[in-house]
Amino acid sequence: MTTAYAPFGLTPVRSQQQNGPNFGANLYYIKQGYATAIGLGDLVITGASSQQGYVNIYTAGTAHVLGVFAGLAGPYYDTVLQQSVNKQFWAGTESAASDVACWIYDDPWMVFSIQASGGPVLYATDRGLNAEITNTSGANTATGLSRMGLLYSSVAVTATLPLRIVGTSQQALGGTDPTASLASQILAANANNYALVKLNTSELTTALGI
Repeated sequence: MTTAYAPFGLTPVRSQQQNGPNFGANLYYIKQGYATAIGLGDLVITGASSQQGYVNIYTAGTAHVLGVFAGLAGPYYDTVLQQSVNKQFWAGTESAASDVACWIYDDPWMVFSIQASGGPVLYATDRGLNAEITNTSGANTATGLSRMGLLYSSVAVTATLPLRIVGTSQQALGGTDPTASLASQILAANANNYALVKLNTSELTTALGI
């Protein structure tokens, strides 16, 4: 079973810390007027210059990553709509009255599932290598979801790449033959190039400031 390449960003799977929380997110802020969409599952960074300290969308080649966008943290007041707005993603067209709070999965020990562009991703040859992100132009504003995937052609030992491949998907795909064995369903997931990754260049693990 295979499906078309239709990435949806990074989805939390588990933590590598024993007895650690699996899906804990921390509070950060998007600066008022930030004009780039950020969707659920997008890889994000800490901005620079006028965006210093604020959440920005990841761009290829950025030295450090902050984490994965997990949604807005409650309503904000829109000065054009003249009302409070409660939604999950950031479209980049908001007229917020102030900076907007959001949730970020920033734990460098968290493991995420992500679909790869190209491949196949193979446990025996790819686990332990690093990878770049593709489709970094922002969220699908119709769904609010990320469009990011793992760029398989980038897989290498390069230390500055943002993701570390820690395995292939261990989750069976929905829609497979219900009489099929779990092992065969997991193989079907791997056929769709779903890799397990963690943050390789997390800003929380470097001694240098951002």
